[in-house]
Amino acid sequence: RDEDAALDIVQDAMLKLTERYAHKPSGELPLIFQRILQNTVHDHFRRQKVRSTWTTLLSALLGWSPTLFDASLVEQ
Repeated sequence: RDEDAALDIVQDAMLKLTERYAHKPSGELPLIFQRILQNTVHDHFRRQKVRSTWTTLLSALLGWSPTLFDASLVEQ
């Protein structure tokens, strides 16, 4: 759905692979990468759900508009 998010997810997974598993034999890397990618995708959607829940909750409680809410503060 969101090509930029998909590219970010793959890039994050590749960075995790190179930073944490560079010492592993090359034959093991495809399976490790697949698992890292799956976990990174799950993390992305989990974060997105939490972000959406908080935005909706704060909008309802405080009368904020979701367009005024700075989601970059949540990502940290």
